[in-house]
Amino acid sequence: MKPAKRKLIWFEVVLGIFLLLFLRIFSFNNFISDLRFKIRGPIKPSGDVVVVAIDEDSLSQIGGWPWKRDLLALLTHRIFELGAKNIGFDMLFTDKYADQAKADSVFSSTLERYASQITLAWFKDDTDQSIHRSLDLFSKSIKSQGFVNSPRDPDGIYRTVEYFMTTDRKEPCLALALVSQRAGATPENLVTRRSSPIRHLGPAQTVPYISALEILKDNESNTLSKLSQLKGKTVLIGVAATGVGDVRTTPFGSSIPGVEIQAAIAEQILKGHIPKDTGILEILMGISFIGLLIFLGAKFSIKPFLIYSSFAIVIYLSIDFFVLFPKDYFLNSGAFYVSSVFVVLSNIGAKYYEETEQKRFIRQAFSRYLAPEVVKRLISQPESLKLGGEKKELTVLFCDLRNFTTVSETLEPVLLTQLINETFTLLTAIIFKHKGTVDKYIGDAVMAFFGAPIDQPDQALLACHAAIEMAEEFQKKQPEFKKKYGVELSLGIGINTGMCLVGNIGSEQRFSYSTLGDPVNIAARVESCNKEFGTKLLITQSVLDAIQKEKLPAPNHRFVSSLTLKGRSTSTSLFELLP
Repeated sequence: MKPAKRKLIWFEVVLGIFLLLFLRIFSFNNFISDLRFKIRGPIKPSGDVVVVAIDEDSLSQIGGWPWKRDLLALLTHRIFELGAKNIGFDMLFTDKYADQAKADSVFSSTLERYASQITLAWFKDDTDQSIHRSLDLFSKSIKSQGFVNSPRDPDGIYRTVEYFMTTDRKEPCLALALVSQRAGATPENLVTRRSSPIRHLGPAQTVPYISALEILKDNESNTLSKLSQLKGKTVLIGVAATGVGDVRTTPFGSSIPGVEIQAAIAEQILKGHIPKDTGILEILMGISFIGLLIFLGAKFSIKPFLIYSSFAIVIYLSIDFFVLFPKDYFLNSGAFYVSSVFVVLSNIGAKYYEETEQKRFIRQAFSRYLAPEVVKRLISQPESLKLGGEKKELTVLFCDLRNFTTVSETLEPVLLTQLINETFTLLTAIIFKHKGTVDKYIGDAVMAFFGAPIDQPDQALLACHAAIEMAEEFQKKQPEFKKKYGVELSLGIGINTGMCLVGNIGSEQRFSYSTLGDPVNIAARVESCNKEFGTKLLITQSVLDAIQKEKLPAPNHRFVSSLTLKGRSTSTSLFELLP
């Protein structure tokens, strides 16, 4: 693995863990939490918790708020007459009115009558830390009391419930006190956590909802079927009129009466749907999936990485939203999604840079040796290029300029350089045309090979066609060379096919894409045989065998000789290529 890639992986690991551990406090967690509720939508409550709302209809027909407390006494009495199990008041009775002593006395008597079935609210002022409880006149006989303080997030949305608060003792919230009264259990036995997310049920009136007006009407006009749902139920009474009541914002909207939030909290306690502590789970899941993304980033290129990483994130999201959330695991997974986006983007950026560098390297390394279309293929398919050395079958071509030694003695250096450059430009263009690779220029000779860096099944035939065209085009240039330089040249070309070592060969400071092996030496010696046989284009039997293996039509040729080349113990059959 490259050092740069190792550094990227370690950077992603460290930063990913940092994000998983510390980004939980960021508001993106709240966005994810709200999104879960919106995707889930409203859920049907058990019906064991009912809201009796002092709403707009109640206030418009009975009178504005606050009501005289004898009216609240009547409302309380009728709710119990309809069979309610217990009642919680989501309101404070802290004010004493001189002209309402009789009404307060009636309410006090009613509370005392149903004392074991009533829960009152109290409130702690966050500004001066003072505690506001209902007047002793009302609360002296009521043992079940709970606070109504609710933590609100910076964006104004209520997402969390505090179950306990410590004053001179540990005290429960209103909903917990109410459910504890119903269940005949201590709050600590029902809830072990100090706080948790609120399992919101839905928008306004998702909880069974009855207007106080319907209960206070004459019995003849009461909707008996609706009021019958109070039997055996836990009731929360609260003011729900806009502008008067306690209206709050939840993930389901901005006009949710506070009493309905209390009802949702009571419902989650009563039915055992208290969201669980997910700290370890979310860290383990986050680290596992972030680790998977990092592994995918190290393993795959951009396109497959995007596919697999997207699939991994979708799996995490599915587990988060559709498996764990319905089972009351509210993950603080915002950090995971932030971390995953970071890992994906950093990998894409790194891979884009790496691929850009790879393309630049390929273009610089091969544009001098390969035809432009072959370079383009290499850039689009870099996997076809194995940097370093590899063994593969190649067809090697050696081309030598005849009479060049004599010519070099007669021409000025400037003209000689111009001639050799012009000659090599012509020959190289033809090699490129036939998708060959120029290995090197050796004095007055050109060495090329076919079959690398891109596999070419027809490499032997391509080399033969290139040789024929090189001889023809070079011959056409002779009149021009004669006129410009006063010289005549000819070509000798030798071609051989065999297993070679090909790759970036050299040192760390300087290397070139080249080939080595016995077939290269044979090609060079075959080229020199042209002088002996008075030919221009010689190929070996292995070239014809390679063409035949691919079932391609062999070029015109004739058998010349079978001889033992210098340095070899076996004979080699030579053939002359014909136009």
